[in-house]
Amino acid sequence: MRISVIIPVFNGERTIRAAIDSALAQEFEGSEVVVVNDGSTDSTQRILEGYGDRIKLVTQANRGVCVARNVCVAASSGKYLAFLDADDEFLPGKLERSYRALEQNPGAALVFSDLVTIDSRGDEIDIPPIGHAPTMEEMLSRGWPILPTGAVMPRAVFDRCGGFCEDFERPGGDDAYLWLLGREQGEFIYIAEQLALHRNASALVLAKKYQPGFRIFHRLVRARYGSQADGLIRDGRHFLSALYIAGAMNLMDEGDMRGALSAWMSATRHRPAMLLDHSMLSRFFVARNLRRLVKGIGIAVTRRA
Repeated sequence: MRISVIIPVFNGERTIRAAIDSALAQEFEGSEVVVVNDGSTDSTQRILEGYGDRIKLVTQANRGVCVARNVCVAASSGKYLAFLDADDEFLPGKLERSYRALEQNPGAALVFSDLVTIDSRGDEIDIPPIGHAPTMEEMLSRGWPILPTGAVMPRAVFDRCGGFCEDFERPGGDDAYLWLLGREQGEFIYIAEQLALHRNASALVLAKKYQPGFRIFHRLVRARYGSQADGLIRDGRHFLSALYIAGAMNLMDEGDMRGALSAWMSATRHRPAMLLDHSMLSRFFVARNLRRLVKGIGIAVTRRA
């Protein structure tokens, strides 16, 4: 087997068909699709069983995305591992282009591409191309936007890295940490094409989703790389803070000042300098928002009393 497509899924009834169908539709011989149902409680299992022998299916109790991916890899047989999240899709040519790049560069530890990113309404988000493959120094200086659905890794490299670190019970740095370990093994290859589609959640949903994992990521990175990773850790805090800020602004626009204030305070915990951000403060304290803020605080105090 040349490539195994690795798909972990938990309660993915809305998107899992599109993900699997996009992998099965690849015009590439020598691939398999391996899916781990990580304890779904919706109709995911029924959907997966409907594919019969077109996929290799493993069902387990819920153990988190990293364990699910590792179990998925253990059940697979491909020389290369193409990761696909259950709410993403491969675009035509994804496997062929990735396979060819790795075969032409046998010392490479990873190949990745740009993605088409869409929001919850299905509208495309304008995201600039990644631009080039990072050096190890660059990866330790800031976060690098390589997402699992954009990446294909040789099984031998994955095994030497020990797979996805299972300290991560929830997403948030688990993939970035594996990429760091992989970069120790060899260079990365960048394909300057959009070879997959990624569905992006709202900023506040992402912030709450990633926050627990980011703490683990920072601990692991600090232990392994020491002060070399100062820039990466700082950039991670700024990223999480920016997500909370974006969420706060969205909530303000919706008139939810209590929620906006909570999100803003979460942002300042990760980046205290945000307290001095003029643009943010000016939006909070325009007359309309100030009235909403005072009302929201009054409601909160009343409920606590």
